[in-house]
Amino acid sequence: MKTDYTHITLVLDRSGSMESMRGDAIGGFNTFLKDQQAAPGAATLTLVQFDDRYEKPYEFAPIASVAPLSERTFVPRGSTALLDAVGQAIEETGGRLASLPEHERPAKVLFVTLT
Repeated sequence: MKTDYTHITLVLDRSGSMESMRGDAIGGFNTFLKDQQAAPGAATLTLVQFDDRYEKPYEFAPIASVAPLSERTFVPRGSTALLDAVGQAIEETGGRLASLPEHERPAKVLFVTLT
């Protein structure tokens, strides 16, 4: 296990109901990202954006390579499928972590849902 390595999976609600709080969601994500990029140690991030679709703009990406969200990259639309998205993200993250050799696994895993 890598004691200085953290993996973060962040599930971000992009459904139409998020339109009224779009700026808050972008700001919250960007603040979280900046804090994590400044934290000591290595980190990777998987970003899941969901509505009636499930998309991963980043998957186990080095945290330094993850760009802040903008009005162009976070566009609320569609309907909410929260349970499907969270369940799929948990399964995919768990599968990916299980496939890593023990010495490459992160000591910490954060699972964040922003809705």
